[in-house]
Amino acid sequence: MAFLAFLGFAPLLWVVERRLERRGARSYLGVFALVYPPFALWNALTCYWIAMTALSVGEDERTAALIAGIMAVLVNAVLMTLPVLLYYFVRKRLNTPKIYLKYLIFVPFWVGFEFLHFRWDLTWSWITLGHAFTYYPFYLQYIEFTGVLGTSVHTLAATAALAAAVEATAQGQPLPAKSTIFWVFWPVFPLLLYPILARSERFSPVGQINVRVVQPNVDPYNKFAVLPPDVQMRQFAELVRRPGVDTIDLVVLPETAIPVGLMAHDLKNTVYLGEIRELVRQYPRLNVLTGAIVYRLYKEGEKTSASTKVLFDGVDTVRYESYNAAIMPESDDRYYVKSKLVPFTERTPFLEYLRFLEAFNFTMGGHFGGFGKPDSLMILRTRSGVGVAPLICYESEFGELTAEVVKKGAHVLCVITNDGWFGESSGHIQHAHLASLRCIETRRDLARSANTGISLFGDRNGAYFPERLGWWTQGTLDRKLNLYDHTTFFMRFGDWPGRWAVMTVFALIFFAAVKKTKQRNGS
Repeated sequence: MAFLAFLGFAPLLWVVERRLERRGARSYLGVFALVYPPFALWNALTCYWIAMTALSVGEDERTAALIAGIMAVLVNAVLMTLPVLLYYFVRKRLNTPKIYLKYLIFVPFWVGFEFLHFRWDLTWSWITLGHAFTYYPFYLQYIEFTGVLGTSVHTLAATAALAAAVEATAQGQPLPAKSTIFWVFWPVFPLLLYPILARSERFSPVGQINVRVVQPNVDPYNKFAVLPPDVQMRQFAELVRRPGVDTIDLVVLPETAIPVGLMAHDLKNTVYLGEIRELVRQYPRLNVLTGAIVYRLYKEGEKTSASTKVLFDGVDTVRYESYNAAIMPESDDRYYVKSKLVPFTERTPFLEYLRFLEAFNFTMGGHFGGFGKPDSLMILRTRSGVGVAPLICYESEFGELTAEVVKKGAHVLCVITNDGWFGESSGHIQHAHLASLRCIETRRDLARSANTGISLFGDRNGAYFPERLGWWTQGTLDRKLNLYDHTTFFMRFGDWPGRWAVMTVFALIFFAAVKKTKQRNGS
């Protein structure tokens, strides 16, 4: 089904071209009316599971959760129409006699949109066009150089070739040579790269590490309010202590595995980490990576952020910030902070400009503001010095972020997540496969621990090993992973196809505006 992506945009481009033949005062509204329904359908079929939280939350939150899920689908579809409308604006002013070129112009508009959509507070880039191929990592080995946006460029170039070929045939014209070459050869080209890139010895491992991933299978809706924290911590300890623990270097627990908030200044002494600290002390080679909510207290006069909260305890005013974090007790005294936060659920979008809403007791995601962001990116290290990139849930969608974290010295990727919010839908399956792209872009092995969902291991080529823990399953998996310390082209230059696309769009809009001005002036 993924290869239908090569066809999907062709009807949209034909619709726009036909619209250009019927220019009118309401042309932009007409284009919007034509392209919005398919975008809304695409969002609904792919991300329907966002609204499924309404099936599990309490009755008082059910309506709000359902509306939020529906709005996410409808609003993202509106955003998707913007690059089409900009393309329409340029095409009305810049005519080209070459059939293929007029369709090819659309590529930077869409890729530029995807690039920018990754980089603002309302980001929802889940259905980035290149993500269609996440189930086929053998086809995506070239994203070591381009990132996932390179796949979007590749896909749309083939689409433009198809659209041009069909139009030429319909008009009785001979097929353009470039169009034919693109349509026949271009989609096959990545298959020819697989033996060159995936099987080469360009990157040699610098060591190995024995990893155990834990899937506790705790209902996320009971985790913080129903199940006692000490019961959950004992359950973790039992899973970690399964036979073979004396040969394990790193145990990976899921996002927010610790069911209570921890104070940043007292991580070494908190009783809730007692079970983990005892395990690490008992087994000298063992390190435990776990998700947790960490609270940072601000000192008097210390600079705060937009997400800082104020609490009056009856005597003093306490300023604090909460983080969705990852920690490695007894191994690394620091804590990694999640930097890509889910809009509304984890952080109020554009919070820096909306602080006035706090005075009206306006809340989103449980309390105003939500989680804080880190001052800078970092990694965690085991006691033997192995660098770990702890990507928390949503962060595994962002290639450039992963590359920046890995460049801090990470030898292996560890995705920790809680995929139980949306029930047994396709959401947790889609999420699991997104991480394979991060393996290819950075050429790092992967360990993925989900509270429930899919826990697994992957290699540097994005291929997942057969053993995995599926939906609503408790257990552990062990595997030896390779460690790497190289830097890929993508790690050096990031999402350069997106930057190229944005610059190209600005240039096209500039030339279109200049031409329009000259036409008005009669020159």
